[in-house]
Amino acid sequence: MKPISKAELWATTCFQCHGAEGQSAGGAIPPLAGYPADIMAQQLKAIKAGTRPSTIMKRHLMGYSDADIDAIATYLGSLKP
Repeated sequence: MKPISKAELWATTCFQCHGAEGQSAGGAIPPLAGYPADIMAQQLKAIKAGTRPSTIMKRHLMGYSDADIDAIATYLGSLKP
């Protein structure tokens, strides 16, 4: 059994809204699985900085460093869509 990475653990909070393993049905809440990690990280950092609009995402992101956000985006991008 492989150990769970910090990014994998942190991403579990994403699944509450974005669906199990990032597989939401789309609509207002986009799926995350397989999304390009570099683009996702850039968008998440923009939300955290307040330069990209969001609803609750900014509050979630405030607890993460840029390196944490990069790791989460890399993990989510690695999931099969």
